[in-house]
Amino acid sequence: MEVLYNGVNRLNYPKTEIWSMSNSVQRPPIVPQTRLFTSQVVEIKVPRAAYPIESYLEQPDRLLRTLAPGDRMDLLENGNYRLVILPMNVLGLNISPVVDLAVWVDEDRKVQVESVGCEIRGVESLRDRFDFKLMGELYTIHTPNQVLLRGSALLKIEIELPMPFKVMPRSIVEGAGNAVLEATLNTVKGRMLKYVVDDYQAWVKERSRALSSS
Repeated sequence: MEVLYNGVNRLNYPKTEIWSMSNSVQRPPIVPQTRLFTSQVVEIKVPRAAYPIESYLEQPDRLLRTLAPGDRMDLLENGNYRLVILPMNVLGLNISPVVDLAVWVDEDRKVQVESVGCEIRGVESLRDRFDFKLMGELYTIHTPNQVLLRGSALLKIEIELPMPFKVMPRSIVEGAGNAVLEATLNTVKGRMLKYVVDDYQAWVKERSRALSSS
């Protein structure tokens, strides 16, 4: 099946063609002082309906706006999405990442999400000392008795911290930073648990009404 987003086939989307904010500016290589990392997995039982959940997942715009408020998500001209992440307070540094996301559906009908660019707002000195990576996927699992929606996400940051953080014990710095990243993914997980199934059911009703009135 060919899936088109804004007139572009995103199956097997060639990564070399994906534009990012970082492509236009040659940034110096990160000298990693601190590596922060967290991941999350969630499973949701999906009620069976007239239209399969896979068809709903093939509409990334609707799905992403369910996972993030509309005022923090924009669709770019190149088909990517720009997400303004809520400010993070890492050891007293207020960081506001603005992330460009590539979203596509692969041959197995899994929704793939990958960050392809990031701009840091809030602390100008970190602009060239910060590397952000977000990867995630969302797909269905069918069993004889139920349908499950399974999502996983990985969030990784490499950052060269200014003084006095450089001389602090690594365990303290990374522990505090990882807690912030975990809270960020927990926010997305909470919205998924709260809204995705309801929005899927609303979409099924909308599609059924449209079909009956045509």
